[in-house]
Amino acid sequence: MTEVFNTGVSEFKFSRGFQLPDERQFEDKRLDIVSWGKKNLFPNFLNNLFYSSAYHGGIIRSKVSYIVGSGFKGEVNENAFGDYSAQDVLNSITLDEQLYGAFAIRVKRSLDGTRSYEHIDFDMLRADLYGRGWWYSDDWSLGTALQSEEKTSLKLLWNYDDDNEDQYDSIYVAYFENPKNRQTRTSKKDQVNVYPQPGYISALKSIMTDIEIQSFHLYNIINGMKVSGALNFANGEPENKKQFEDAVKDAITPSENSGGVMITYSDGDDRKLAWVPFTGDDLDKRYLMLEESTVQNILSGHSATSPILFGIKTKGQLGGTTEMESAFNIFVKTYARNKQKFIEEHFNYITKSNIVLNEPTNPLAVEENPQQEVIEQKFSNQETEDKILLSLMKCGKDKKDYRIIKSQSINDEFDFEKEEKTIKESFLRSDFAITDIESKVLSLINKGETLDSVLEALNEDKKEIQKAYSGLTERGLLENGQPTEQGIRELAQNQPDFELEILYSYELRPDAPPLKTESRDFCRILMASGRLYTRQEIEMISLDVDRNVWRYRGGWYNDPTKERPTPFCRHVWQQNLTTRIR
Repeated sequence: MTEVFNTGVSEFKFSRGFQLPDERQFEDKRLDIVSWGKKNLFPNFLNNLFYSSAYHGGIIRSKVSYIVGSGFKGEVNENAFGDYSAQDVLNSITLDEQLYGAFAIRVKRSLDGTRSYEHIDFDMLRADLYGRGWWYSDDWSLGTALQSEEKTSLKLLWNYDDDNEDQYDSIYVAYFENPKNRQTRTSKKDQVNVYPQPGYISALKSIMTDIEIQSFHLYNIINGMKVSGALNFANGEPENKKQFEDAVKDAITPSENSGGVMITYSDGDDRKLAWVPFTGDDLDKRYLMLEESTVQNILSGHSATSPILFGIKTKGQLGGTTEMESAFNIFVKTYARNKQKFIEEHFNYITKSNIVLNEPTNPLAVEENPQQEVIEQKFSNQETEDKILLSLMKCGKDKKDYRIIKSQSINDEFDFEKEEKTIKESFLRSDFAITDIESKVLSLINKGETLDSVLEALNEDKKEIQKAYSGLTERGLLENGQPTEQGIRELAQNQPDFELEILYSYELRPDAPPLKTESRDFCRILMASGRLYTRQEIEMISLDVDRNVWRYRGGWYNDPTKERPTPFCRHVWQQNLTTRIR
């Protein structure tokens, strides 16, 4: 926007007005809900803070990790959580409590009286105006006028009633702090008070400041470190003034909120172009000081006893083991354990359980080997790991297209040539002989065909086909409509073009100890990819990265049952004798 103050001065102003998002709650009778903030989107604002501020988001993730720890103590009925585990639900409700100050669980009761429980994202809920329950929508940003079951899955979930045996679908909402105990912030008659406040509510401005600081630095860099100032053209005003100013603006005005430029014109003998910055040379120092105070305010708003617990380095911090141990003990007693008791109380109430959570995870619980840091630096090169993973994701075959007949793990003394020959030869030793029609039936079944489609495909007497199918099943060559290992062996012996292929996969070791934290990205992504590889593919990658991929296997692992870290992880390369099924 160009604002003309006089004939000689034009200003381009790109600053934005600021107003803290409105968290107030009002009646919205268009949909019979309680609106949560301006445009009913206050939780969306909280989500944006979580994903946009590295400090704020990191603290919340760390707090969730501490509170959840190693999960529930004792056994939990996993069948009650549908497609998710009890640990998944625990992680989700803990994150919601940290983000919004509450969590919600949907309770379903079947006709036989059994119950199931699922986590509902609290930001997807709005309180019913008459207190009957909570309205769920996939997208509240559309506004209340456009909400419907077809467009946004709009649905009223009734409040959970433990005594109502006829209630088959309901919702249970748990607050760490009862919002009705808080004072109303305005005198407007239609304001209600049903939504929680997150524990970091006092730090909202500081979190927003952190986001703006990072944006300022980013756009300042993008625009070549240009700063706000005045640009004087001593040639007088040009005839095409607007076009001229637009061109200047596009060339030198920074993006977003990192400044603007004022253009002035003058007539004089000296026709030089003059630039006068509005900011001093110590702008970087001022922003550094502001960032330090902002981080401290965010920590205070989160009741963080020490930044060292959340991976934040601050001025004057010692960073020793004693300081971390002391900070952790205070954090557990004053914060984490209270949150755990809150989750236990409400979780047990609706699930009819009597479970407790394990103690919050102490970051110093596992004593490290004095040489561990050196070992990790030497053998766990992140750049190499990423390169290996990227190469593996670009090649290989989809495991779903293959039937794995036999498998064996690979060790450091594995003789590839010998073992590949042995696994094929031992497999091909057969005890059966099959007829020509049985061979055809077995071949089509192996390619994914059903008995009905085989009857249509073969130009044979249908009774003979059914007899062949039954005979194959009786002799153990077919089971549940699929070829058995013996059936595959017969195909390989009776059909010259039948292909057996040896491929390799990345699998969990049979003797792997229980996982205490989570697998490395390398292992998790590779396991989830479901890929099979030829030996040549893996050896080519090994040559490319100058690392033995067979031995690398995700890097070093701290086995909780051993004193020293092992030079491999919980996974292993596995040799598979396969046949393609489609």
